[in-house]
Amino acid sequence: MKTIKLSLVDRTFNWIVYGTVSVFMMICLYPLILMISSSFSTEKEIIKLGYSVWPRGFTLDTYSYLFQSGGEWIMSSYMVSIFVTVAGTIGSMLITAMLAYALSSKKLKYRNSISMYCYFTMLFNGGLVPWYILIVNYYQLTNSLAALIVPYLLNVFFLFVMRSYFDTIPEPLLESARIDGATEIYIFARIMIPIAMPGIATISLFYAIQYWNDWWLSLLFIRDDSLYPLQYRLYNLLSNTQALASNMSESAADKIAVPTVTVKAAITMITIAPILLVFPFIQRFFVKGLMIGAVKG
Repeated sequence: MKTIKLSLVDRTFNWIVYGTVSVFMMICLYPLILMISSSFSTEKEIIKLGYSVWPRGFTLDTYSYLFQSGGEWIMSSYMVSIFVTVAGTIGSMLITAMLAYALSSKKLKYRNSISMYCYFTMLFNGGLVPWYILIVNYYQLTNSLAALIVPYLLNVFFLFVMRSYFDTIPEPLLESARIDGATEIYIFARIMIPIAMPGIATISLFYAIQYWNDWWLSLLFIRDDSLYPLQYRLYNLLSNTQALASNMSESAADKIAVPTVTVKAAITMITIAPILLVFPFIQRFFVKGLMIGAVKG
């Protein structure tokens, strides 16, 4: 097999590209490394010497503090967050994909009007108070897991990205399936979904991050302690820790060090750990799905 020899200019260009990408990668990883290091550092060392790539005064006290303060509810809150993320992502992708497929069909009557109606909601909304009244008084979702899922079931931006992805699928392929007697449901489930899997994986990741990071819906609609997701629990714990540190007298603060800085770092690591574990398995779909869905408008 004949090998292709690169010229000096090509090799130099490749090294410049690799070097630039490597520097950019380190810039992106640096904050994460600082968070990991800070979560294993002592509060006094962080305040005195600042952040470092390596832990200053390695300790597990911050994680011990978190799990001792909320060990009984951390696992239950994890389960709530996992259920909401999985159920919400599946429901959101089902609605988004079905509506995107319908809007991508040139046979759908008034599809431009429906698209405009969806786009209108990206620009204008009724405001917080009418939305709250709708969820509480009309949908009656207070103190239910549905309150953490239903408000985020459809993101119009993701809808248009998904529709653009469906638009890249050749129309003759769909017409041949219809000639063979395939129904629209069959075409959607057996043809469109497998072909559009990279785009579905990409948008699923966006939906999953949205559900996983959310604590705002819990603050508004949840009063039952057993239904609090992890993010809202950690938000409360961080707020209580900061309030405790600010209300302590100087003499008490000298004797007891409340880990406010390191708690933020540890909470960040507890929150993003599942996302970091899941992302490598779907990252191969990420770039391809995002680019294909964004090229065609």
